[in-house]
Amino acid sequence: EWRKNRDYAAELIKELTAKGATVVFVSGDAGSKSIIESMKDYKYDAVVSIHCNASNNNSSVKGVEVFYSEEDKNGKGGIGEDGLPSILSKKLGTNKLKSDTLTHFGSNGFLRGGVYSPSVLLEMGYLTNEYDKLNIDSLRDRQKKMKLVAEGLVEFLNPKKAK
Repeated sequence: EWRKNRDYAAELIKELTAKGATVVFVSGDAGSKSIIESMKDYKYDAVVSIHCNASNNNSSVKGVEVFYSEEDKNGKGGIGEDGLPSILSKKLGTNKLKSDTLTHFGSNGFLRGGVYSPSVLLEMGYLTNEYDKLNIDSLRDRQKKMKLVAEGLVEFLNPKKAK
């Protein structure tokens, strides 16, 4: 899974840097020391965590999912129309917009330690579903989806320019 996640990240980095963004790539568990330390070293405008999902007992479960922090559901990192999760779920054509009950997000945004940034966790499909796996392994599909994510980030961060 790590390689597939990294492939998505590489495509997103390419798209965002082409649009003039500065991207900080940090790999590891969301609570890892390297990520927490990087939050102190850089000012983030948004955080995107990319993953591939799996289902232990149902190979028919499929699709892209967008997770957001429950604590920020009414803020810019939340599910309001102009919130990052809403914009990305529309761009990616998914209605699977879910509150993150895991430990990936802390209070009021990404991670802990008083550092806030609107954030999403993107599950790019299920490795246990043959259709999703084909898309996950497809360079063309990966490029298309990361282009949409980059467009969504630009829209979120620069709403006047995007329109």
